[in-house]
Parts: sequence; C-alpha cells; structure tokens
Amino acid sequence: MLYAYRAKYRRVAFEDLVGNERHEVMQAKYGDRDYFIRFIKGPEEIAERYGDKRYRPVGRAKIKAMVVNDEEAIFTPCPYSVSDVSFIRGRGVSGLTEIVSYRGRFCE
Repeated sequence: MLYAYRAKYRRVAFEDLVGNERHEVMQAKYGDRDYFIRFIKGPEEIAERYGDKRYRPVGRAKIKAMVVNDEEAIFTPCPYSVSDVSFIRGRGVSGLTEIVSYRGRFCE
C-alpha cells in the first residue's frame, strides 16, 4: 500500500523504496494506524532569532549533490548542507550550499 501511494507521486523502484524505508525509524504503523514523529527544537536550543533567516522558493529542480552535513536532519525543518551540486533538470541556482525541507518524508 505504501508503494502504491509513493509511486503515484514519483517513479521509484520497489527495491529502492524498501531500502530507503528500512532506515526510517520515526514513522511506522501500529495496528491499523500510521504514526509519524516530528522533532522540533526548543526555544533554548535555537541560536538565531525569528526572521534572521528567510527561505524563498526559487522553483523546482532535480539535482545531484553530496550531502556534507545532515546532523540536524531529524528536526523539522530539516536542513542538509550540500556540495558538488549539479542541476539535472529545472532552474539552476548559483552557490547552492543548503537544502531545507519542511516535509517529514525527507527527514532522518
């Protein structure tokens, strides 16, 4: 059932989905109920102030990159520092060094 749901939105081989999902520990099914755990930082854990950073969408793109830092990726939003970025499809952005996701699917 998960594969049918995910395959509607993106092309993914069943084996690849199983490999990715094997590492997911903050989401699962208990009985007939899906659950998702999302982590957020407490105010005392945040060094920046609201408004210090602003994210803006610049369009959709498919990229190939090396993730060089994922130590905060369990939090929502989940940031990934990246290097060696190449744009495969979509609008390219010069100097891309960080990707931030607000979707739980891309956490962990």
